[in-house]
Amino acid sequence: MTRTFSLVLIAAWATGCGAASIDPAMLEETSLSSDPAHGETAPDKICVGEPRIVRSELDELLAQGPAYVLAMVQSDSHKAYGRFVGFRIVSFRVDIDPCIDLREDDVVTLVNGKSIERPEHYFEVFEALKTATEVRFDILRDGAPLALTYPVVD
Repeated sequence: MTRTFSLVLIAAWATGCGAASIDPAMLEETSLSSDPAHGETAPDKICVGEPRIVRSELDELLAQGPAYVLAMVQSDSHKAYGRFVGFRIVSFRVDIDPCIDLREDDVVTLVNGKSIERPEHYFEVFEALKTATEVRFDILRDGAPLALTYPVVD
């Protein structure tokens, strides 16, 4: 299994059992390159090529089942003003593909525009990844909304 697909499902899982909606108009797209404001990528972890998700690898990971993903990331629920927002990524238990710009302390709020407020929502997002043409993570990074979008390619 590739590191890229681990991250796709980790983020889907990291949104857990609830997420508040964020106004999509507040989101900005990212270039997915190193961001000096948040620290450079380690020299041995440089993104090579265009950030993308390969369909056959995604299918292979999806075949492992939803429970397989649960052991890949440690996360905590994140609240703002007493309201549940999403899940903060505490740590990854797998190597991270440097082209996937998810980081520890990011708060995952939506996956492909869907909040995951109950366990059945997680399964809906998981199933939707089987035919998705892109994977978009809406996150909060340092309190600011950000959208990360990756095409799914053959």
